[in-house]
Amino acid sequence: MSKLFPFTVLAALGAGMIAGCNTPTLPLPPPSEGAIVAQLDLPSGEARVIGKSQAVEAYALVTCFNNRTGGGVVGLANGNGGFEIRVAAQQGDVIEVWQRVHNDPPSVVVSVE
Repeated sequence: MSKLFPFTVLAALGAGMIAGCNTPTLPLPPPSEGAIVAQLDLPSGEARVIGKSQAVEAYALVTCFNNRTGGGVVGLANGNGGFEIRVAAQQGDVIEVWQRVHNDPPSVVVSVE
């Protein structure tokens, strides 16, 4: 029995370490309704996408993407999770907003040839 004990402990520790590394990270919940709004600025042809305090994680990279135009803009949230980003838009456009925080998977980097 004493010969099996060290193996059993190591196997249990190894299984715990593997399980700990493979546990999924829960996705961030969406912001509360009204935390992010878009206001059209007719003279400039841009929408001001405004995230109120705690709309996203502090210092997150925030992307605003206009589905109609295919254009997007990336900005940085402040320390309170608020942001303001301007993106080309017209009335009725749908703008998707998402954040990237420190626990997201790394991006893929490609060179333009």
